[in-house]
Amino acid sequence: MNIIRVTMQILGLALSLYSFLIFVRIILTWFQTGDYGQVTIWLGRITDPYINWFRRFDFLRIAGVDLSVIAALVTLWIVRSIALNIAYVGSITLGTILAIIVSAVSSAVFFFLTLFLILAVIRLLGSLFGANTALRFWIVLDQILEPIVHRVVTPLARGRLVNYQTALIVFIAVVAAVILLGRLVVAALIGLLRGLPF
Repeated sequence: MNIIRVTMQILGLALSLYSFLIFVRIILTWFQTGDYGQVTIWLGRITDPYINWFRRFDFLRIAGVDLSVIAALVTLWIVRSIALNIAYVGSITLGTILAIIVSAVSSAVFFFLTLFLILAVIRLLGSLFGANTALRFWIVLDQILEPIVHRVVTPLARGRLVNYQTALIVFIAVVAAVILLGRLVVAALIGLLRGLPF
């Protein structure tokens, strides 16, 4: 095994470990307690400089949601995948790099689409079963969903008024279709890219 392959294996392992540390850092910030304070500070010193590099890009903040951590993790995954491909195959082609990028980006997109689909199903079930929508949980859920549901359903409604339940049903159907068709298209595209001879 030559030095490049060994170096790429070590790099892949290091990037996997660093990604794990970022993930742990994120989880611990959700549960700030005295027990985890020093660990969170230590992890912050290791991971925040890298994450902060992505935080300077305004386009990674959409509707009050900071996507910089996701972008940081996707970038690590791309570089890790390239390194491991070199380690195990011995070389890499432009087609493989493009396939890795498409796979990483589409995985992040499908993650968020699936998340919004689940949230919409929960909200629809709450609506159908007469949940008390004055509770904080439902208010926050509506704050997350309403702008997105509105953007998806308004063009399809063509000027007609649509109640929230119907809008949620349409949104769920559209997102489910996008996920299913999108996965098929992405799988075909990745297959084509990996087959490129260069």
